[in-house]
Amino acid sequence: MLNLDRYLTDNGHDIVELANEFGFMVGPRDHWQDRYYSLPQYALFLEYLAEKFRDPAFALNWSQSHAAGGMRALYLATRYAPSAFAALKLTEKFGGLGIDLDHCQIDLEGERVIFSWKFSPLVVNATQLNDRFAAVVSSRLRDGFLDRGVTALRVDLMRPVPDSAVPYRRVFGPNVFFEQPRNCLIFSREGMQRANPASDPELFEVLVELCERRAVEGRDTGGFVGFVKHMILSELPSQDLGVDRVARELGMSSRVFQRRLAQEGAKFQELHDDIRCDLARELLMSTQTPISEIAHKLGFSAPGNFTRAAKRWFGVSPNQLRRSLK
Repeated sequence: MLNLDRYLTDNGHDIVELANEFGFMVGPRDHWQDRYYSLPQYALFLEYLAEKFRDPAFALNWSQSHAAGGMRALYLATRYAPSAFAALKLTEKFGGLGIDLDHCQIDLEGERVIFSWKFSPLVVNATQLNDRFAAVVSSRLRDGFLDRGVTALRVDLMRPVPDSAVPYRRVFGPNVFFEQPRNCLIFSREGMQRANPASDPELFEVLVELCERRAVEGRDTGGFVGFVKHMILSELPSQDLGVDRVARELGMSSRVFQRRLAQEGAKFQELHDDIRCDLARELLMSTQTPISEIAHKLGFSAPGNFTRAAKRWFGVSPNQLRRSLK
């Protein structure tokens, strides 16, 4: 939030006024460092800013002047890593600390290194978020190693084709493609293995320890319940998602699984129901996705079952809720 605030301030705008105008309560600036913000709401706020300023590449342009992004310790650790590949491995491991990623991984295919990511399914429009994340990661690898930076051979983005690809080619190079099945940056293995002339082993070790500490704190905060929520989100469209299946995937009996949840004051069905409700609200409020498709995304066997659940959650049918928001 602080990084976005600096960018908007530099361009003559007040983030608090803009957030209030949109209905996104950011709170006082001196509390931002310790405050949690809903990623779906933050993503919608970025889309709102892009539309308000008539800048479809808003997050991309923001990243060019304020590229640090995410967690400061991770940014510095990648800067002092022994190689670009080591920096990318850190991003794979800790990238979800600064922002809630559902998926972040490196795959090695022949002479290519493929770094892919995806945001939580609760984020129904991640266009600006994906632009921002791709630009931040690529700029760290390109500009962070003095004269030995690595530029992506190809960039694939799930976002719609923009009216102009010029800003994207300026940031990523000529080989950037849109409406792709996944978000990914593709590098040459040889380039990623080059030594980083700015490497500082001692400082790198200290910064990695800071990242590790932050990761432990994050796991402690989420606990077992947080892990189960992540599993539910990942498997939400599955109609057979239940206690027995999740317990089996975790390698424990259903009884032990439910006892672990109870120790943290949670029940599986309530977690499952709450996540379905949150995602249904986001999809109905922010998209024109057909009701039948939303039902499928939420794991309902038929639209009628979704309609009954929506009436329980919202007091009205999905269509009535959508009409009331127009």
